[in-house]
Amino acid sequence: GMARIEKAKNSQLLFEEVIACFEGLSTWNLPSLEEALNGLAQKLQLKPFAFFPLIRMATSGCTGGPDLLPMIEIMGQNRVLPRLQSFLEKL
Repeated sequence: GMARIEKAKNSQLLFEEVIACFEGLSTWNLPSLEEALNGLAQKLQLKPFAFFPLIRMATSGCTGGPDLLPMIEIMGQNRVLPRLQSFLEKL
């Protein structure tokens, strides 16, 4: 769980990128979330699911669970962003 995530070097940086990416979304739905994360992954030269464990941990407090993107789509931008923000501060 957490230990493995914290060991991931630059996870803070990664996370800041994810937050910035999510903040920039004018539409919050599955296609836009998917597109945003794919674009970010390309920019950082990572696999798209590289951020998934972090985002999942931040939003749900679990390392496993339902599909991530449908879950955060339902939670909505106003709930997801503050959770990501406070998780980042703990990293």
